[in-house]
Amino acid sequence: MHLNKAAAALLAATLCTSLAAQEKPMTGPAISAAAGDTIPDAGPLATDLSGAVTRPAIQKAMRKVADWQLSYSESKYNQDWTYGPLYLGLLATTDITGDAKYHDRLVTLFNQFQWKLWANRQFHADDEVIAQSYELLYQEHADPKRIADARATFDRLLQRPADPAKDLWWWCDALFMAPPALARMSAITGDHRYIDKMNQEWKLTEEHLYDREERLFFRDGTFLNKKEANGKKLFWSRGNGWVLAGTANVLKALPKNDPSRAQYVKLFQEMAERIAGLQQPSGLWRTGLLDQTAYEQDEISGSGFFTYAMTWGINEGILPRAKYAPVVERAWAAMVKHIFESGRLGAIQPIGAAPGQFTATSSYVYGVGAFLLAGSELVRYAPAAKTHAVLQINNPTSDARRDEVLDLPLTEYKRHIAIDPTKLDARDRLTGKRLLTQVYASLPGGTPDRFLILDDVAPGTATSLDLATEEDAPAMTSRVTARDVPERMDDFVWENNLVAHRVYGPALQATGEITSGIDVWSKRVPNFVSTAWYARDKEAQRTHNSALSYHHDNGDGLDSYEVGPARGCGGTGIWVDGKLANSKNFTHSKILATGPIRVDFILEYAPWQAGTKTVSESKRVTLDAGTRLNHMRSTFTFDGGGTITAAAGLGTHKDTEIKQLPEIAALSVWDTPQTTSAGRFATGIVLSGKQPYRYENVPMQGKTPGDALLLFTARSGVAIDYYAGSGWSQDDMPDFATWNSYLATQSKRLQAPVKVSWLAR
Repeated sequence: MHLNKAAAALLAATLCTSLAAQEKPMTGPAISAAAGDTIPDAGPLATDLSGAVTRPAIQKAMRKVADWQLSYSESKYNQDWTYGPLYLGLLATTDITGDAKYHDRLVTLFNQFQWKLWANRQFHADDEVIAQSYELLYQEHADPKRIADARATFDRLLQRPADPAKDLWWWCDALFMAPPALARMSAITGDHRYIDKMNQEWKLTEEHLYDREERLFFRDGTFLNKKEANGKKLFWSRGNGWVLAGTANVLKALPKNDPSRAQYVKLFQEMAERIAGLQQPSGLWRTGLLDQTAYEQDEISGSGFFTYAMTWGINEGILPRAKYAPVVERAWAAMVKHIFESGRLGAIQPIGAAPGQFTATSSYVYGVGAFLLAGSELVRYAPAAKTHAVLQINNPTSDARRDEVLDLPLTEYKRHIAIDPTKLDARDRLTGKRLLTQVYASLPGGTPDRFLILDDVAPGTATSLDLATEEDAPAMTSRVTARDVPERMDDFVWENNLVAHRVYGPALQATGEITSGIDVWSKRVPNFVSTAWYARDKEAQRTHNSALSYHHDNGDGLDSYEVGPARGCGGTGIWVDGKLANSKNFTHSKILATGPIRVDFILEYAPWQAGTKTVSESKRVTLDAGTRLNHMRSTFTFDGGGTITAAAGLGTHKDTEIKQLPEIAALSVWDTPQTTSAGRFATGIVLSGKQPYRYENVPMQGKTPGDALLLFTARSGVAIDYYAGSGWSQDDMPDFATWNSYLATQSKRLQAPVKVSWLAR
């Protein structure tokens, strides 16, 4: 079997994963207690929410519930199945609302879990549901460890022969837990054996538990002959919710042309029709589907899964809108009535295996997850208040373009839309994802002339975006930041959701520490770390506790990169007589833009002597969300005319590997940190144009770092233009080949930008 570099790296990470995944640290009672509770009094019901199926109303309800749940579960999170739907719901809430805090909390949490499954039960689907969230996060940020344990588990599962006498998935809930994870693992790896195994085991479960006459699933084999009080068969609402939602999630992950897709669509349509017909006048469903009058309360978890799955079916064209729209709209309006003023969502049946009684205050995480998933699809379903324009984005390459920044002329925008762009929302038509936008001035101090949108664009396809007015839309989370740090010797620091960098200012220069190199901070979380790290390091110095220092990895990353007098990650200098002549620390900074998509700033460097010329530098840096590469434009000013030889460099240390990549006009370094346990650092430079260049190298002198360089001919007042950035082996760059592949992909994106066209509404 031939593997490309990315697949080989992923396989290597999988093979390095311990075959014994994480032991279950919690007992059954503790798991139940962590999942939720029933309390005597939850206070008044919310009066600030509406059940209207409008985007603002839906998002407001989702955020209120999600915020309460984040707070409630803070000390209770775990890898049990009970939390699986909540994690999926929180990820969907970030996608739909644009509020990154839900997503970012999960990344931090899953890092603490080491991206492991619980493995107390061999091949038990309940322990595999969390893999769905791991896979979704891997697809946005391809860190191999995010799916290594799940893949190792599923690879062992492939070796288990199917046993018609002993179903692997012997209870219907399992069809939500494991099959979607297997389908998505196939999509990630290209290995169809995961789908084959899913199909094989699903078929056995369906044959044994699906009642084709009633078009409903029994919970497990012990229910085949059980009856309700009215004499009808006993079918559990949440059990069938698990199946319907699980089928939707399988279909989400299955390729459109997969031969097995039709069987899942057929089952989905059959069940949806039957379940819709059992909806109560209240708009919800009770825990026993065929004798709902025997149960006192409408129930949220089953109803939430039904609403999620059917709305998804409408959005995908699998279910007819005219028939199912009244069903999902009534269900949503009814669910919102069970939200308390605090944000607690009630009427959720506790952990169980059959229909049962509960109270209006009962709240459990899986039901909250179902509610959030339903809301996410309903936002897709609900029309915008007013759509002003539609953009079509065409990707000319065969590579998926994650976090593509669409950089549109504001003049073009104004030809199509009269509304202030800061008052518009952008959404991906296919996914419903709410997209970051930014109005931006491309010239320092100029008036805004660009309109930026951040989206994902699939390979070789067209993606459509709606630009619409959404009233009361919540503020979105910026993914970039930059600031002066006067509290730490005039540092200047900037970061996005992937990387963080800093440069050193005049106060540090006054102490004798002189460098214009660019520092690398290695982080493994999407949220900003710089403010917390500076505060932590200050406390480390105050308490003489080195474990608090940002030079120590406390789970979110560390600073273990030595800049010294070298160029660090993309710093510049002047090449004179076979040597570098470098500036001192930057003297002034000016921030031009602070996001939410692009941060832009200028660093000024005082004149210094470079051979016979006195040179000053103005370095403009922009960093977009979702990339590891900074766009750097350094303008050198000097008297006397003529040219100088400018250098952009990457620091090198002991045992550093250097690779020149002339085929993409790039330079790459696989570097060593100060702390051996920190793995390896990657740095690189990619040129954006066809400017002439040559390679040069300055070796280490003793313990003093060296430099790998790109040299350019520069004229006074004319910028040299390049991209420079970093990666980390303990994040998504496990080896040098993966880093070089990343640089090649970024070079291809620079040479083949996406094409944007405005469509009629």
